[in-house]
Amino acid sequence: MGFRFRKSVNFGPLRVNFSKSGIGYSVGGKGFRATKKAGGGFRTTASIPGTGISYVRDYSSSGKQKSSGKSSPPSSSGPINQTPPPSGGKKRRKWPYIVAAVLVVGMIGSCVQNDDTDQVSGGGFTAPVSSSISTSEMEAPAITSLSLDCDQAIELDVKDTQSIPVLVLEEGADATDVEFTSSAPDVLTFTPQDDNGTLVGVATPKAEGTAEISVSAGDVKSQIVTITVIDSERIAAEEAAKKAAEEEAARKAAEEAAAQQAAQQAAQQQQQSQQSQSNGRTVYITPTGKRYHYDNHCNDGTYIPSTLAEALAKGLTPCKKCAGG
Repeated sequence: MGFRFRKSVNFGPLRVNFSKSGIGYSVGGKGFRATKKAGGGFRTTASIPGTGISYVRDYSSSGKQKSSGKSSPPSSSGPINQTPPPSGGKKRRKWPYIVAAVLVVGMIGSCVQNDDTDQVSGGGFTAPVSSSISTSEMEAPAITSLSLDCDQAIELDVKDTQSIPVLVLEEGADATDVEFTSSAPDVLTFTPQDDNGTLVGVATPKAEGTAEISVSAGDVKSQIVTITVIDSERIAAEEAAKKAAEEEAARKAAEEAAAQQAAQQAAQQQQQSQQSQSNGRTVYITPTGKRYHYDNHCNDGTYIPSTLAEALAKGLTPCKKCAGG
């Protein structure tokens, strides 16, 4: 067994083969290839990729197709006359034209294949790739502005929740990276929720207090909203207790005022009674004296009985000895 040598170099659809017999070349791709043999002759190969089915035709150096399979027996009617080619004429070779035509077709087919189809591993081809890109495959725009669609300050009962829409300036922007923040999670949490395609944040109270909420996407931040959480039931109970205490205090004050007024009236009546009794008391006066006496024998004078009121009306003063004047 002797040495063998074979080397192939590819130039796109053109393949050059080097061997001991000489240099041959072929052109084409999957499905069809035309080959010029190094030893002379020409071969065409047509195949259906992925099926293993192919058809090969060999041509001699003179351009005639070689017979494949068994030859037919001679006819019984007599020998077949074969006309030999003219001995002196030059044979016209057809394979260069065939190679050139196949080269052009192969290059066009390769360009069309590279531009319009994707070849799959099984040998088949996928459908032509559309030049347009669907909206879902387009890169989403970056977010440059965020805001919360609500008041700057909100009062929220501890039993309630509130949904706050998040406004994104760019339509179709990817909002999956938007962060929701609460400054006091023990007072109030702020979490995202998809409301029929609209991004909203849900504020959920946990206890009474104040929390600041906001949303952000990287360096883009929304305004800060202050939420005050109250307990309306506790406030109502405290207000009711305060009102009851105020009413009780008012009642006690009214009772004390009434009691004081009654005491004043009683004292006044007693004073008036005492004064009335005092004014009706019998005293003793003299026709020319300036004092009234309780004792009708005071200083052994001659006295006339009278009342204290009459004595006071006359401008008399009590005696220092018997009336305490």
